[in-house]
Amino acid sequence: MMDFLEINKFGFGVYADQVVAAESEDVADLLRTLEAIAAMVLAEDELFVDSLSDDAVAGFIVPLQMANVMLRRGGYSAVDLVAASGVVRYTAQRYLLEFPADLVELLQRLPR
Repeated sequence: MMDFLEINKFGFGVYADQVVAAESEDVADLLRTLEAIAAMVLAEDELFVDSLSDDAVAGFIVPLQMANVMLRRGGYSAVDLVAASGVVRYTAQRYLLEFPADLVELLQRLPR
């Protein structure tokens, strides 16, 4: 069982294993990956989001938008970045069949 620590200021749950992962994770690569996912999904025209099921929009796009706000605002720690990335990957899992292969590849680079 994962040890829950807190909800961070960006709305993501933080767990003890994420604190450990943040110490060994390549934070710069993680940041580039999460930014690339946000750019691919959110910065394109609305066609991609419109092509998704309502369930995928609620289950994946909303957490991705939360992560994108965190990235834009700044002031996040490595732990915050690992927590947000883990949520984005976790919430995307159910919808991978709806996503293009390049997006799936990026999502699979995020920590679990």
